[in-house]
Amino acid sequence: MKNVEVSMDGLSLTLSGDKKNERLNVAGEYPGRAYASFLFSQLGLMHLVAHDLPSAVATNFWVAPQIQNLIKAMYAWEGGKTPAIHAPKKPFALPRLKTSPGKVAISYSGGKDSVWNLWRAIEKYGKENVLVVHIHGLNKANSKDEFEYTLRQQKKYGFRIYK
Repeated sequence: MKNVEVSMDGLSLTLSGDKKNERLNVAGEYPGRAYASFLFSQLGLMHLVAHDLPSAVATNFWVAPQIQNLIKAMYAWEGGKTPAIHAPKKPFALPRLKTSPGKVAISYSGGKDSVWNLWRAIEKYGKENVLVVHIHGLNKANSKDEFEYTLRQQKKYGFRIYK
């Protein structure tokens, strides 16, 4: 595809292009917090443009310079020309977050690295302070297997998971 537009509505991103449309959506009840929306928009944008490497990307949300650099690096890795990214210039207003040094969230695929990170986190913080996050469908080639392994491991080890 040559040009795409990615629009954000809550925790839903829609890519509209000259050849196809795609949608990435967080299903279920999830609180619409500013920080969650920001992270979702940035990582979701990378996910949506990764397959087709369009030459121009227009968004209706701010794209952090670090994410723009990652997208450009992704294109370079694939031997593609750097895309033009057209996004609003105003930074995303993030609230001050209250964090706890005794809690952790782990990006989880069900593979060896994920199991290792889960084990270390449980050892350090306790199972009740660990949240596993699985992004289903992010890796198209293995998404079904990753999700099945994640569910099997959740059943066996009893950790909390957010899909």
